[in-house]
Amino acid sequence: MKSSFVRNISTKQAMDQIKVVLDNKKVVSKDNEEIVYLNVGNEKMATKRSTLTCVPNTLLTKMFTENYQTLLKDRDGYIFLDYDPTAFRHLLNQLRQLNSSETPLIINPPTGDLTDTYLFMVKQLGFTQTQNKLHTIQFDSNSINGKIEENGLVASHDSDWTCAEIRSFQTFSFGVHHIKIKIENLYGDLFLGIVSKNMIERHIFSFSNRSLYGWTIRELYLNGVYHAHYGNSRNGNMKQNDIVEITIDCENKKFKMNNACQHHEISIDIEQCPFPWQFITMMTEYGDRIKIVQ
Repeated sequence: MKSSFVRNISTKQAMDQIKVVLDNKKVVSKDNEEIVYLNVGNEKMATKRSTLTCVPNTLLTKMFTENYQTLLKDRDGYIFLDYDPTAFRHLLNQLRQLNSSETPLIINPPTGDLTDTYLFMVKQLGFTQTQNKLHTIQFDSNSINGKIEENGLVASHDSDWTCAEIRSFQTFSFGVHHIKIKIENLYGDLFLGIVSKNMIERHIFSFSNRSLYGWTIRELYLNGVYHAHYGNSRNGNMKQNDIVEITIDCENKKFKMNNACQHHEISIDIEQCPFPWQFITMMTEYGDRIKIVQ
């Protein structure tokens, strides 16, 4: 059966940056202002201890909070960390900004060959635990027929074309991420879901992308295929003014969606939808509008 939602439209171009969102809560004290000297992968660097401990509930914070003087040192007395120095320096520069900021910060992993190394390092250092919170994400301005407003928090259909497609600027490879979406205007149909950033199928609309998972108002999509019957999760049952709670669970490979009417959960086939994932929305009518709720 062919879905009523599917339209012919060119696909969105892949986005280049991978994002990891961290909380801005701090655990800084005056005693934490001492200088720490590090040897990271045979490169020497120095920073304040408060910078290394500015994100709570991470292994990095635990390492440098209690008895950190007992950590392994090189012959010059520098604390030795066995990580790629370029990746760690990139993280350290972002933590310096976070340590002096009063607002949430988006940490950008380096592009290119170091992306996987960086993500593995961040996960190993315990930053996964900071993902279990409600985070601010932004919609990417590089959308199809969409309009992005309010610093990336609002997305709307802004074209005479049949459909608008908009993805998140961030991608998700580990952790559990919670997003709240308010449906401000809804004149047509609406899709909320995820797609693999790396599964780009050119010249076709994303509903034919085999990594697509999620719901429209009436329909469920698994691997880019419309399913008329899938238990109680066969449709999204969304309406205007709903607050929809999205959970992107990379650890258990699940996508969940809750609103006032229903709870939905689907398992993601990582073979069909490999990491990193992007949040994706599609709208069918001019004026359809959603907002990420802080």
